[in-house]
Amino acid sequence: MKCETNPNNCPIEVTLSLIGGKYKPVILWFLIDHPLHYAELQRLIPKATPKMLSQQLHDLENSGIILILSILVYTFFSRMFDLMLPPVAKHSIVVA
Repeated sequence: MKCETNPNNCPIEVTLSLIGGKYKPVILWFLIDHPLHYAELQRLIPKATPKMLSQQLHDLENSGIILILSILVYTFFSRMFDLMLPPVAKHSIVVA
């Protein structure tokens, strides 16, 4: 059976449209076990530019695959972000 170009008709195309990207699979891999701060994720993926990493995270958040929890840290007057997989997504990822 051939997948049609309409992503609503082919589960593989839908999946690739959600998690396809240069760093999205790597981001998901690192978030499987525990939440990470943005800086930790950036350290784990050194080849990803901050702009590219932010864009990939934004895409994953918009599709509902990850949750970004914003925490205001008053001592530094900056925001820290915890990145995590929601429980539903954790059970959907199969590690071979």
